Amino acid sequence: GKTVALVGESGSGKSTMSKLLAQLYLPSLGEIGLGNINLATISAETWRMYCGVITQESTLFKDTICNNIVFGREYDKDKLLKSVTIANIRKEIETMARGYDTMIGENGRGVSEGQKQRILFARAIYNDPEYIFLDELTSTLDSRNEGNIISSIREYFNEQTIVIAAHRLATIIDADLIIVLKNGIIAEMGTHKQLIENGREYTSLFHSQIT
Repeated sequence: GKTVALVGESGSGKSTMSKLLAQLYLPSLGEIGLGNINLATISAETWRMYCGVITQESTLFKDTICNNIVFGREYDKDKLLKSVTIANIRKEIETMARGYDTMIGENGRGVSEGQKQRILFARAIYNDPEYIFLDELTSTLDSRNEGNIISSIREYFNEQTIVIAAHRLATIIDADLIIVLKNGIIAEMGTHKQLIENGREYTSLFHSQIT
């Protein structure tokens, strides 16, 4: 039920951590616990029924916008409209000539990078997942869309567990917990306020982005 941010320089392990949590990777050592349950004892198919995931490799397919969001699951109009509203893409889709039946080319050809990212987000949250793992969700968005999506996450996701691997630290300063990774290990963790007061790794990262 918390929002956790993973931050750090490129290559620090943010994406790897996200993929481990989504069971796209399996740990070579140690284990990941879901409460007292070893995540490895839950099949990937079962686990992903409860998860919404965006990775840096997530892509759109040559199909309609609707099918790219529903993604082989049972079609539910209310879920579709809710997901595109939260992803701040509904108005843009509904002003297209064919709306949700608009065809997308391979790898998202025909939509902008920002639209692609928001359609992928709508796909990730379509089934009301309990756990949401987002890797660089807002990396291709302008500041307005970025702000709208972050506001939507805070408004709609009060009970879900959200893990955001973020490069733009301004998007995650309200996270319940920020974990700073460096060379694949945890360098420090705490709230934004606590980490700024510590004056260590996070402070350096934060000030390098706002100066």
